[in-house]
Amino acid sequence: MTEIDFPIIGIGASAGGLEAFEHFFSNMPSDTGMAFVLIPHLDPHHKSSLAELIKRYTRMNVQEVSEGMRILPNQAYIIPPNFNMEIIDGVFHLKKPSAPRGLRLPIDFFFRSLALEKKDKAIGIVLSGTGTDGTLGIREIKGFGGIAIAQDPKSAKYDGMPKSVINNAVVDYVLPANEIPEVLIKYIQHELNFLKEKDDNKDIEVQDSVSKIFQILNSTMNHDFSCYKENTMNRRIERRMVINHMNSIHEYANYLRDNLIEIEILFKELLIGVTNFFRDKEAYDILRTKVIPELFKDCTPNKTIRIWIPGCSTGEEPYSIAILFQEYLDRSHINCKIQIFATDIDDTAIEKARNGIYPDNIAVDVSSERLSKFFRLEGNKFKIKPIIREKIVFAAQDIITDPPFSNVDLIVCRNLLIYLNADIQKKLLTLFHYSLNSDGFLFLGSSETVSSSPQLFLEINRRWKIYQRNKIAPLLLGIPRPFPPLTDYKFKTERQNSLKNAAITNYGALMEEFLLKTYTPPSIIVNEKGDILYIHGKVGSYLELPEGEAKMNISDMSKENLKVHLVSGLRKATKSEIPIILENLSINLNRKIIRFNLTLSPIIQPPSLKGLIVISFIEVTPDLTTEEGTVVNDSNETNKDARIKELEDELLSTKQYLQTTIEELETTNEELKSANEELQSSNEELQSTNEELQTSKEELQSLNEELTTVNSELEIKITELSEVNSDLSNFISSTEIATLFLDENFIIQRFSPNIKEIFNIIETDIGRPIEHISSNLQYDYLIQDAETVLKKLITIEKDLRTKEDQWYSMRIIPYRTINNVISGVVLTFFNITDRMKAEEEKLETMQFAENIVETTRTPLLVLDNELKVIKVNSAFCQLFQVDKKETENNYVYDLGNRQWSIPNLRELFDKIIKTHSIITDFEVTHNFEKIGQRTILLNAKELIRKEGSMILISIEDITEKKLANDKLIKSREMYRNAYNKAELYQDIFVHDINNILQVILTSSELLKRIPKNPERYDELIELNDIILNQLKKGQNLVKNIILLSQIDQIEGKIHPYNVSNLIDKSIESVRNSCPNRKIDF
Repeated sequence: MTEIDFPIIGIGASAGGLEAFEHFFSNMPSDTGMAFVLIPHLDPHHKSSLAELIKRYTRMNVQEVSEGMRILPNQAYIIPPNFNMEIIDGVFHLKKPSAPRGLRLPIDFFFRSLALEKKDKAIGIVLSGTGTDGTLGIREIKGFGGIAIAQDPKSAKYDGMPKSVINNAVVDYVLPANEIPEVLIKYIQHELNFLKEKDDNKDIEVQDSVSKIFQILNSTMNHDFSCYKENTMNRRIERRMVINHMNSIHEYANYLRDNLIEIEILFKELLIGVTNFFRDKEAYDILRTKVIPELFKDCTPNKTIRIWIPGCSTGEEPYSIAILFQEYLDRSHINCKIQIFATDIDDTAIEKARNGIYPDNIAVDVSSERLSKFFRLEGNKFKIKPIIREKIVFAAQDIITDPPFSNVDLIVCRNLLIYLNADIQKKLLTLFHYSLNSDGFLFLGSSETVSSSPQLFLEINRRWKIYQRNKIAPLLLGIPRPFPPLTDYKFKTERQNSLKNAAITNYGALMEEFLLKTYTPPSIIVNEKGDILYIHGKVGSYLELPEGEAKMNISDMSKENLKVHLVSGLRKATKSEIPIILENLSINLNRKIIRFNLTLSPIIQPPSLKGLIVISFIEVTPDLTTEEGTVVNDSNETNKDARIKELEDELLSTKQYLQTTIEELETTNEELKSANEELQSSNEELQSTNEELQTSKEELQSLNEELTTVNSELEIKITELSEVNSDLSNFISSTEIATLFLDENFIIQRFSPNIKEIFNIIETDIGRPIEHISSNLQYDYLIQDAETVLKKLITIEKDLRTKEDQWYSMRIIPYRTINNVISGVVLTFFNITDRMKAEEEKLETMQFAENIVETTRTPLLVLDNELKVIKVNSAFCQLFQVDKKETENNYVYDLGNRQWSIPNLRELFDKIIKTHSIITDFEVTHNFEKIGQRTILLNAKELIRKEGSMILISIEDITEKKLANDKLIKSREMYRNAYNKAELYQDIFVHDINNILQVILTSSELLKRIPKNPERYDELIELNDIILNQLKKGQNLVKNIILLSQIDQIEGKIHPYNVSNLIDKSIESVRNSCPNRKIDF
C-alpha cells in the first residue's frame, strides 16, 4: 500500500451524533485498515472531549486533528472546534470558518475535500443530526463515484440530516448505526477481492455482459448508454456489483434483468452529475465580466437572449446563470428578455429543478445577498423567486437523440461531454455550433475541451473553457446528421394503420364518438386564472399561439377582438358561478365573418373539479328574414345597414364592457393602492423581521445542535464524574487519611468519614464554617494557618496531638481546580501515633546510648563519609582538652590547628572509606598541641545507614601504659642480670651446701661415737641442734636456688620492698649458722 492507499471514511453527525458514534465504533473492529474522520457539529467556544469519549468504545487510537497531521490507517480523527477541515495528499489542513456561526457546514466542506482526494474510493456516512449539512458533500462524493451511507432515520435520535441526504442524493445504504460497520467491512473486503479477480475475466465476456446491461436499460428506461465512455460506465457498474456482493458481471446482468428496482438505481447511478450553485466561482466571474456584457452589446428593446443548458440536473446551474443575467439587467437597466432552456434526461431531476426548492445548506455556495434577493425561505429550505423561475423552461430531453434548440446566444454544457465517447463529443460540438447564433458562446466544464473540432470555436478563456462560435468556420457539408428527428414517423404510421385495421366491436362507443365530433361545439376547460387545461374540437378559429414564450392562457391565446368578451365573461362566470352566455359575437377569419355565441359554464360538481369553467364556441347561422317573414333583398344597401347595425352593437357592447371595466378598474386601483401601500410597509417590516428571524433561527439551530452535542458529552461526563466520585469516596474511605475540604471562606464542602475522630462533625455540618466545629486537637491556630495557605499558596505541615493522646500529621494545601484556580484549602490528617511512639522510644534509646557514650571513659569520635565530625563524647573532650561545640560539625583535619592532619591517620581513613574494612589497635604517636606527646590506639568501623555511612572511632590513651611497659622491660633486664650473677655464685652456694652437709655428717659421726652416757647428754643435744640448724639453712638455700631458676618465668611486678628487713634477716641467718664463731655484724 502507498501512504494513502487505504479507505478513508468520512462520518458526519450533529445532534444525537454521540450516541450514533457509540453504536458505530462499538461494532467496528480496530484492525480493519480503514481510517475514520469524524466531523461533528461542535461548540466553537467549548473544548471538545469527544476524543476521550470515543476511546471508550474502540481500541483504535483516537485523536483530535492538528494542522499538517498525516492520516494513517486504523486511526480515528476528530475535527477540532471552530475549524473547517480538508485533506490534501493524505495530510489534514485546518481553516478558520468565514461563515457566520449558523451557516457553517463543516461536513459538506470535508466531504467535498474527501471526494477530490479519493475520487471513486471516497466513502461518506451521515448519522443523526438536524439540518441539511452533509447533503451537498454526499452528492459530491456520489458525483465522483464514491459510496454514500445514511443512518436509518427511524434509528436516528434526530432524523433531519439523514432524511435530507436520502431525499436529495443517491444513497447506497440506509442502515442503523450499529449495522453500518458490518456492511462497510464487507464492502471493502469484497471490493479488494473484486479488484484482484477483475483481471481474470475475459474482455469479450465482459463486453457482452455490458452490452446486455445497456440493452436492459434502453428497453426499460428508454435511454442508450452505449455512447458513454466505457471506463466511466464500467466503474459505476462495478460499484453496484460490489454493493450487491457479485464478482461476475454476467451474474449481475442476469440479476438486473429480473430486478426493476436495481435497474432504476443503476440508471440514477449512471446519470449522477456533480452540480451545485455557482460551481467554480472564478469561471462564473469570467462569464459575468466577459461574456454577458458581449451578449447585451447590441441588444435592442424587447430582444430576447436565448440560453440553452443541456444536462441541467436538478437546476442549480440554470438558476445560477439566470441570477447572473438578472444582476446584469438590474445594473445596466437594459430592456431585454432572458429565455433559458434547461434540459436533462432524468425526469426526477427535472421535476426537482422545476420546483426550485433547495436545502438551506446552499448558503455555502450562494451569498447572503443573493439568497435574500432571489430566494424565499420556506421552513429550512430555500425556494427560487418567480423573477428567476419565470426565465427558465425545464424540459426532458435526450441531447443525443432529440432535436436541439436553435438560435441560442449561449450554451452552457458543463461536465457532460466528459462522460461521452469521442465520436459523440465531436457530433455534439457540431450540433452546438449549429445551434448558436453567429456571435454565440459555449461554456464547458473545466475538464472538457473542443479539441475534437477546433475549427468550430474560438478560445476566450483556456482555463475555464469558454469559447465563441467561429463565424467563418468551414461549411459543414457532407457531415451526416447524427440525431434522429423528434418524432418517429414510422412508428406513428404503423400505429395509425393498426388502428384502421382494428375491428370495431362497440357500436355504442362509435356512435357517441361520432355525435361528439359532429354536434358538440368546440370547447375549452380553463381554471379561474384562464389557464387552458383541456381542448375539445377545433378551436383554431378562435385561438392562436402567440409569439415568444409558449403560454397556455386563454387571454394570451384568444384573438384580439375576442379577448375582451372572454376576459369579461370569465370574470362574471367565476364570481356568479352561473353560466354566462354572450350572443351574436363575430370574428373575421380570412375576410369571412363568423358569428357565434360564447357560453361560459362553471363546473359545480364534482367538488374536486369545482372552480373550472367550460368555454364553448357555438356558431350561429345569420338570420336572413325580416320581421314580416319576407326575404331581404341581397342589395348593397341592406348589407351596409346590417354591417352598420353589427358595428353599432359591437361598439355598444364594447362601451358597456369598457365602462364596467373602467369602474372595476378604478375601484380595484383604489383598493390596490391602499393595499399596496400597506403591503409595501408590511413587506419591508416582514422582510426585515424575516431576515432577523432567519439569522436567529440559523444561529439557534446551530446552537441547539452544539448544545445537544455538548449535552450528550456532559451526560457522559456526569456518568464518569459519578463513577470518579464513587471511586474517590471509596478510596478516601479505604485509606487512613482523614480529609476535610474547605472553600475560600473556610466553609465545609465535604469530608471523609474518619475525620470524625478529630472533629465533632456530622453530615449536616456541610455548609457550616469550620470554626463553628469543635475539635479534639490540642491546637488553636487552624484558621490562621489556613489563611496563610490561601494567601501565600504554600503548604503547611504540622504534627499535632489530640486530647486522647493520639498524634496526627496535619497537612494544609491549596485546593486547585482543573483550571488551576484556587478555590479553598484541603486538610489531611494522617494518624502517626505509632510513629511518634516509635520516635519517642527511639529518642529514649538514643538518649540512653548518648548517656552511655557520655559516661564511658573511652574517648569516642563519630565522622560522616566526608570526615566531618558528627559527635564526640566528654571523654574525648577531656582527653584532648577541646570544646564539644568547637569540635562538632568541623572536618577532623581542621581540628586544633590541624593537629589531626597526621599522614598515618589519613591513610587509615582512606582505607576505611575505600575498603569498608574494620581497623583494630591502630597505634598513633603524635605531639598534640595541648596535651603534648601522646600515644593512642584507634579502633574504627564504618556504619552503613540510609542517610549515609558513618565512621565510629574509639580512642585509647596508652601513653602511661607505654611508660610502665618500658619500666617493666628495664626491670626484666635487672632480674636477668641478677640471675646471671646467681650463676656466678652458684659454686659458692654449692660449697656452702657441701659445708652444711659436711657439718651434719661430722656431727652425725660424733653422735655415733658418743656412748650412751648420761653425762655426755648435753653434748649430744648440742650436736643435734647443730644438725637441725644446718638442715634449715640448706632448705632456705634450695628455695633461693629455685627462685633464681624461675626468674625468666616470673612476670615482672614492681612494688615497694623494705630492704632493711631483708638485711636484718640475712644477718640473723649468718649468726645462726655460726653461733660458735661469734661473728659480729
